[in-house]
Amino acid sequence: MAENSSRKSLSLKPKIESLEHRKLLAADLQIDICVDGSFEQPAVVAAAESSTVQYHLTNAGDEVLRDVRVLNAAAHADADVAATPVMQVVDVIGAGQRGNLLTTFDGLNARRLLNHPNRPVLLATLEGSNSVAVINTRTLQVEQNIRIGSRPTGMALSNDGNTLYVANSGSNYIGVIDLESMQTLPRIFVKSPPNDVEVAADGSLYVLTTDSLSRIAPESGRELWDGGAARGGELAVNGTKDRLYYADYGIGPANLRQYDISGDRPVELWRTPVGRTSGANGRDLAISHDGSFVSFAAEEGQIGDSVALYSSPQMAIEGIFETGSAPKEVTFSPDDQVAYTVDESGDIKSWETEFFSPLGSFEVDDEAQELLVDRTGQLLFAAFKNGIRVYRVEICGHRND
Repeated sequence: MAENSSRKSLSLKPKIESLEHRKLLAADLQIDICVDGSFEQPAVVAAAESSTVQYHLTNAGDEVLRDVRVLNAAAHADADVAATPVMQVVDVIGAGQRGNLLTTFDGLNARRLLNHPNRPVLLATLEGSNSVAVINTRTLQVEQNIRIGSRPTGMALSNDGNTLYVANSGSNYIGVIDLESMQTLPRIFVKSPPNDVEVAADGSLYVLTTDSLSRIAPESGRELWDGGAARGGELAVNGTKDRLYYADYGIGPANLRQYDISGDRPVELWRTPVGRTSGANGRDLAISHDGSFVSFAAEEGQIGDSVALYSSPQMAIEGIFETGSAPKEVTFSPDDQVAYTVDESGDIKSWETEFFSPLGSFEVDDEAQELLVDRTGQLLFAAFKNGIRVYRVEICGHRND
């Protein structure tokens, strides 16, 4: 915010200095300045008024810029006019790569993808082979392919990261894998085919089946809480393990629920209001790594052809990603600054999660049915019906810490 208290106006013009000419051409750095919602240049701040000044940097070239500083210098028309200097440091402005395909795992028809929090490992449930693939994200090699049960879908890690629980939708049990020995452990039977599973703070399991949501003890399978009727879909738990989210799939209106799971008995706190914000035919649920927001991709969209971002725990819509017709997939980068989506076009699109503006997109053959960014934020895994593709992604204007 810059206040002008003199009788003269203040002109604001974009200016780029202190960059080597050759480097600037390679980077193609662009700066846009917006004053009170207008991008017209020069922008003029009227006397005795205050105005909001915003700027957006885009690097559309092929050269990475480091230590770029944006300075609103104390430029003024004469000595009576002053603006408070504001500086923002951008560590890295990435080059404008649009998804460089690194490798493809042909034949791996993955239903869900999951990062291990402490190891360079990605886990993929493979419906066609009734197994879980263990992929090394450094070497991009499949290290293990462990048979687990009929039509595995959702999965979750134990709190120590040593055990993987897998919902086998073609049977009535949760498969269990010891990730130290890579061996299966005794299965956990449930009352109907499971779609997804999540782990509570005390190690108990939240299980979503084709007709119910419940909490069970993993050692015995004993039911600890009956959450009532459900219709399948997907679960998510935040990092502090005090909020559970349930999104149903394939029905209208689409329904997203939030539960307080900090006590012995979960309490439903919120569900999607029926109306324009609900969408229909839910497809994918994503939660940020810090647990501060969630998104639910539904084919009929929320507020038009878009995916809403809900703040947590208030569950207010903070903004929308205007994806295009029939949004299907959504996921977040490890720093939660970037969202990736897939819609009916099949393009993989990226978005700022703070301002909801598009960062870029790239075309792919076919349509991804699951997306996940690895722990480094540099690799995007996209699951297709005929295999998993790995793209190197670096987003224009995105800060990589």
